[in-house]
Amino acid sequence: MQKLKITKKNSGGILVVDDSEVAELTATEMLSMAESMREFVIENAGDFDRTPKRKIGINQKEFFVAVTGFLPFWESLERKDWEPETFDIFDKFIRPDSVFLDIGGWIGSTALYGAQLAAKTYVFEPDPIAFAELEQNVALNRETAWHGRIQLQNVAIAGHNGELEIGAHGDGGDSMSSALLAEKGDSWTVKSFELVSFLKSENLESESLFCKMDIEGFEYDLADSIAEFAALCPQAHIFISLHPQFLIREIDSTRKGFMAKRLAFYRRHKMLFSAFKHRKLEHVNGKPFKLKKELTKALVTGDFSKGVVVLPV
Repeated sequence: MQKLKITKKNSGGILVVDDSEVAELTATEMLSMAESMREFVIENAGDFDRTPKRKIGINQKEFFVAVTGFLPFWESLERKDWEPETFDIFDKFIRPDSVFLDIGGWIGSTALYGAQLAAKTYVFEPDPIAFAELEQNVALNRETAWHGRIQLQNVAIAGHNGELEIGAHGDGGDSMSSALLAEKGDSWTVKSFELVSFLKSENLESESLFCKMDIEGFEYDLADSIAEFAALCPQAHIFISLHPQFLIREIDSTRKGFMAKRLAFYRRHKMLFSAFKHRKLEHVNGKPFKLKKELTKALVTGDFSKGVVVLPV
């Protein structure tokens, strides 16, 4: 393998290959070369003998990811431009004895971090394009102590065991795939598990559970399943990302009249949160979540919080 290095010069640097000076470059030229090389690696990543990888670090946790078209996302995550509060919640509530249920794992943005905190991690991702990227990213960390604690499930968590139709706005893999999009863009029939059935099949009911659910608006359709899960596992921490904007679109397409739409929006949230009537709730920033206030906001303004942490009984 050739040895490359750059020696500093006032105008920039000198590129040295195997101890021979090859080119003198200005600082601007070096930046341009670095950007061109980066673009080349991303565009040709699938053609190399080995998958190029990039180390990502956040909150003293590190992991490798594949260098693909998702690299700009990973770099935004590393800069803490993407949901930094999510990782704070993980640090706060996932313990060394926790079983981490990552429902809506996408390409591993939460699993690769949470798996380093938990005793066991189950990742559920039904989108086949996102799942392939997830598998690749997890495999790149096979040398770590925590790699063996991750189990990947290419399935959807749904209200039944069997199959479910999911879809995407475009070609899939973009974190927005959902059962709500089954008739839009690309769609797939995927295997589905009812959450409580899965927990029982794996004998996880009595474990110290931390469940993260981010399923792009399908959470409202799973109100009954979530209630069953909350009742079965009263000691579980549950972190739900809510998508009221998607619920509004669904209601707008099925209801007529301003008040009918607002009442439907209010009732869907009330039904979802009925599962947590004996639980303490927090906003993602740790402040108390006052359900009556949020339901009033839903009725009056047609808006609702984008996330909630449900604490154990």
